[in-house]
Amino acid sequence: MYLSDPPYENYFYSDHNVSAQFVGTSPIPGSDLSIIGPRFIVAWPAGNSGACVFFQPENGKNGTLHIEVINSTTGSPLAPVHIERDDAYPSVGVQGIIKFNSAAVLSTPILGSIRAIRDFTEGPSLLYPKIQEDVRTKHLDGHGVSVTRCWFDNVTTTTLTFQPRSSGSASVNDDKATFEAGEYLFSAHINYPQLERLGLHDILKDERLLDEHPKETKGLSFLSYSDKLLAGGWRFLTYFGRDDMISTLLL
Repeated sequence: MYLSDPPYENYFYSDHNVSAQFVGTSPIPGSDLSIIGPRFIVAWPAGNSGACVFFQPENGKNGTLHIEVINSTTGSPLAPVHIERDDAYPSVGVQGIIKFNSAAVLSTPILGSIRAIRDFTEGPSLLYPKIQEDVRTKHLDGHGVSVTRCWFDNVTTTTLTFQPRSSGSASVNDDKATFEAGEYLFSAHINYPQLERLGLHDILKDERLLDEHPKETKGLSFLSYSDKLLAGGWRFLTYFGRDDMISTLLL
């Protein structure tokens, strides 16, 4: 499912293995460049967790860098990631192709809870040292980059990787990743147990709504799980008892 609300582009992916939301942001004419910058977020309802990465134009001209998610043979535009692990739950998430219109620097990665990401994006740009000091940015073979963080349980790991397509390359210096202009295969995954999604027939008594409001009911299916009914995405893909009660009342 895709929802456009410039400067935000929202993509949702869900199957029997994983649910995730991708939000890409790039400045548009009239954007307040003090608060709107190139970034993307991948958020998982499971674990109330996400990965947020901010980019800056390497040339330093604010507002000139744009990130685009494009359809490809990899996904339309997102495809699932499923990596079996011997020591933990499988790593699951999404992958796709992003395009930088000019050289970019990955300036700030935040791999943690949705609340930690919100405290930075919506609060006073607050970062938690105990979270940030565990983020590792490394160079991969094939001119790629990985950004990882192991959770405090020493088992769960959030991983982002970027691999150049036919052209372009990336490098890492002093924990800063730099990307040439071009297309990159990104992958975002986490080895955390996923939630059991509820079918719409389990939620809605009036099945006519499925035909009369297909977009809304499809969105509702992404937000409904046996553990919790979510108030929305991406900022509310977490546990709020208040929101569960409000969502139930609305239903």
